[in-house]
Amino acid sequence: MLFNGRRFFILTIATFFLNTSFARVLKVCMEPKGAFPIYVEKGKEGRELPGLYFEMFKLLEEKMKVKFKFKRRPFKRCLLTLKSGRVDIMASVSYKKSRKEFGVYPTNKNKILAQQRIGEGAYYLYSLKNKGTVWDNKTLKSIRGIVGAKEGYSIVKDLRESNIKVKEMKGIEQLLSMLKKSYVKSVALHDSEGDTWLKKSGFENLRKSSVPLKKKNYYLLISHQFHRGNRGLSQKIWSTLGKIRTSDHYQKIKSKYLEKGRW
Repeated sequence: MLFNGRRFFILTIATFFLNTSFARVLKVCMEPKGAFPIYVEKGKEGRELPGLYFEMFKLLEEKMKVKFKFKRRPFKRCLLTLKSGRVDIMASVSYKKSRKEFGVYPTNKNKILAQQRIGEGAYYLYSLKNKGTVWDNKTLKSIRGIVGAKEGYSIVKDLRESNIKVKEMKGIEQLLSMLKKSYVKSVALHDSEGDTWLKKSGFENLRKSSVPLKKKNYYLLISHQFHRGNRGLSQKIWSTLGKIRTSDHYQKIKSKYLEKGRW
């Protein structure tokens, strides 16, 4: 009886360690700058409200028995790190055919699965109130002057295809500095990034276009290396993410951020 009890205890402990110690760890690349409400800046991930992406990854961990380790890198560097296979996932990326060389999107018969996106957002045009009208809020071709944008962002291609001159920079601070110095007439930013600057001291003269330049869905881009060896797991990550995003539980979490309005 004592032997059986001892063996049962050992088996229980062994099972516990098998379930916890061998949880698959997946490496995720994400930009280091904070963008409300999707993620806080690097180093602040442990706060009570770290961002909607971190909330979704936490829910994924609970549902799939995996763990995520985050690497915070600039957008272009994340793409290159993903392509090399040094990370497994990049969060998050809008769809561009050219980006398929870096990783794999959730698709079915070569058609993007919008329902499996991690989120959605839009690019807006930000300009200075005292510099007059730079856009009629209709077509991209009607934008006046040079537009600043972050390196690697998909809106750059959209603007250039409309024959708009674009100046790319690595950071938003650089872009807004160029705007203040009149090196560019406006700046194209994702609303999750640009809107935070509307509330900052020293930027009272900054305004946002009344309509978006373009709306986009955003996806988890999975590395080719990981996808080749883990097709089933990759599909499960995307499909589970889609279910989480539309769940009542996630909507309640999202409402906390929307009520707060800023970090």
